[in-house]
Amino acid sequence: MFFLDNNIAYATDAEMIEDHIEMKMMADMIGRYLQDLKPEFRCLIEMRWKNCMSYKEIAEELHTSEDSIKYKLHRARNSIKKRFIKEWGESK
Repeated sequence: MFFLDNNIAYATDAEMIEDHIEMKMMADMIGRYLQDLKPEFRCLIEMRWKNCMSYKEIAEELHTSEDSIKYKLHRARNSIKKRFIKEWGESK
C-alpha cells in the first residue's frame, strides 16, 4: 500500500518545480525568437550579450556609429519582447 505523509518536508516544493519548468520553457522560446530575427539583429545580440561587447566595441568592429548599434539593438529587443508578450501575455 502506498501513501504520502503530509508531515514530511520534501526536498523540492511543487511550486518551485513549476517555476523552473516555466523558466526553461521561456528560455527555449526566447532562443527560438533569436533564431527568427534578421541575421543582422541576431549578430548584434550575440556580440552584445554572448560576447559581452560594449556598444563602442561593436560599432568599431562593424565600422558604424554607437547610435546605430543602440538603435538596432533596441529594435531587436522590441521584436523579441512583442513576440514574447503575444505568446505569454503581459502578466508573465
